[in-house]
Amino acid sequence: MISGILLVDKHEGPTSRRVVDQARRALGEKKAGHLGTLDPFATGLLPVLFGKATRLARFLSGGDKAYEGVIRFGAASDTLDRTGTILEERPLPPGLDRDALAPRLAALTGEIEQLPPMYSAVQVDGKRLYKLARQGVEVERTPRQVTVHRIEITGLELPRATFTVRCGPGTYIRSLVHDLGAALGCGALLEELRRTAAHPFTLDRAVPQAQLEEEGRRDDLRAALIPLEGIDLGMPRVTLAPDAAALAVHGGAVPLPDDEPAPAEPGNFCCLHLPDGSLAAVARVEPGPPARLQPVVVLAARNQ
Repeated sequence: MISGILLVDKHEGPTSRRVVDQARRALGEKKAGHLGTLDPFATGLLPVLFGKATRLARFLSGGDKAYEGVIRFGAASDTLDRTGTILEERPLPPGLDRDALAPRLAALTGEIEQLPPMYSAVQVDGKRLYKLARQGVEVERTPRQVTVHRIEITGLELPRATFTVRCGPGTYIRSLVHDLGAALGCGALLEELRRTAAHPFTLDRAVPQAQLEEEGRRDDLRAALIPLEGIDLGMPRVTLAPDAAALAVHGGAVPLPDDEPAPAEPGNFCCLHLPDGSLAAVARVEPGPPARLQPVVVLAARNQ
């Protein structure tokens, strides 16, 4: 079994699950998952996790995301994007230019409340919203707080505009575009979307999805895998002595090495590495004295 992360540049059409299945078959592996679902019509960065890397998903899913896309003003759809049924079309307000858009975009930046779209995987009373939407049922949804760091219009040729956005996890770009259109009074829908980054990963390291469908690519794809020790979890690193390493790979708590600085406050996490540099575990700092490191996810084999 291989372990690591393959960055895939998804093309338009397939679901994220379909891309994972393609990657799994292409590499001849059974255990795989992905970070951050992309809608079928969206393209761009989809990290696919293999083997033991799937255990790290909880530590990687909270990173910021970056996108670029196209807005179409003057129309609204039931899915909030171009794949849905157009519900209404309205004339654009006079004088719609970058200056007119600036205050509307500013209002959608920072910590904001966002209503999950009906066509989404959010669950209400145990039912997926998109399944209810397909049945013509609309239910009351609770707004969620999301973080939008920046929205920028990069081109304007009405009725369309190109844009970039950097946001926190859980942000629906479709909803941002819809809310912008509602604020302008003319409606808007998301026409194109491409994810360019999902911290700590960027699109420039991704392999095209087409390579997953080509014969004889297995060795190339395995070479493109980011190994466990190469994954930036954004945590302090602690290298264990052999005796502590033997304890940690069995899930035992180990003392903080004397020659290591305190990795974090109690309750935070750090990466435990074996003397050869390989990633042994992710551990939580337990209060002392003395402070101890309790593995919560063990990655190294127990015969280490």
